[in-house]
Amino acid sequence: LFFGRGFLRDDQLLTMLQRRILEEGLSVSQLNRYANCPYQFFCGHVLQLQPDEEVSLELDARDHGNLVHGVLQTFWEGYLEGPLPSIEDGQAQIEGLLHREYSAMGAHPSPRLVRSMRDFIRSDLQWAQGGFRPKYLEKWFQGLVIDTPAGVVSVRGRIDRIDRNPDGAYILYDYKTGTAPQINAMVEGKDVQIATYLLAAQNILPQGRNVGAAYYLISDRSRKGIFHENYYRALGVTKGKNVLNEQEFAAQNHKFAEILQGYIRSILEGRFPIEPASPRICSFCAFQGICRKEAGF
Repeated sequence: LFFGRGFLRDDQLLTMLQRRILEEGLSVSQLNRYANCPYQFFCGHVLQLQPDEEVSLELDARDHGNLVHGVLQTFWEGYLEGPLPSIEDGQAQIEGLLHREYSAMGAHPSPRLVRSMRDFIRSDLQWAQGGFRPKYLEKWFQGLVIDTPAGVVSVRGRIDRIDRNPDGAYILYDYKTGTAPQINAMVEGKDVQIATYLLAAQNILPQGRNVGAAYYLISDRSRKGIFHENYYRALGVTKGKNVLNEQEFAAQNHKFAEILQGYIRSILEGRFPIEPASPRICSFCAFQGICRKEAGF
């Protein structure tokens, strides 16, 4: 498990790895893991190590996140077309769905979560009435391809929600029950998820016009991502370095393609150094006992 500075030198193993990546492709979450820490990717995806997990009767953060995602998906499945519910009806429905989903897990949503979700759906319905409206939920994609010297690698993923307005413009959202990456990280391409979504958008709905990709935060109803300046007001976001004109938007996509290509080339070249992007990555890593790097470095 320890191989010098983190470079896979064995030609036979490297060839096997390249063949596997070229045949199977990579997911957005796998690329994000590599960007967060190449060695973590090596342990989890290349070696396919499965960390021991403690059995708990309590719901963890992932469980809560999955439940909230499921509730929002179920709610909007009924309103992709046709009239929208009133704010009061929408809030009553979202609260009922929360209690139903949590009850199925033998738990109850906290009063704070209920209030947060009622506030979220009120804001969400108001924006939907203003133009951009959910059109696709849990949208899978696998048509994004990245050229490398070793061959073409396919990237796949799933987008929580795509909103579209009457003129065909659309935006991609990923729900976040926690915090989102910093805007600077998104613009610089350090956040692989938003970068991949923007590139994948070109193939997901080629008949429309992509005008952004963002994290949609449940806690404060804000949207943090990359947006086209012609639509930022309609999307309710503040103008900043992440709101781009037509030329900048195209340049950002080109930059993201180069960044993803760089990550994938490094994977195919066997580069897996122990270089976490931040101490926070180590704090939640299941492979600390292998790399022996101390959290809080």
